[in-house]
Amino acid sequence: LRGETGEEGWQRLERLIGRAIPAGLEVIHVIHGFGTGRLRDHLLQRLGTDKRVATFHPGGERQNNHGATVIHLHQS
Repeated sequence: LRGETGEEGWQRLERLIGRAIPAGLEVIHVIHGFGTGRLRDHLLQRLGTDKRVATFHPGGERQNNHGATVIHLHQS
């Protein structure tokens, strides 16, 4: 999602979540990059209110990469 505005990034991520759940995916890894942090902050705020999302945390090889987020989804 690097290079997207907050709302553009959210729209793309929202569609991805909508396709991932019926496909049986439990985890999504999203790369939003470092930059100013505005995209990441916008996405994290929206993820925090999305009922389809169980948990989320910084992702990457060492699980502390703030340029990526790991999203755990609720399964219906």
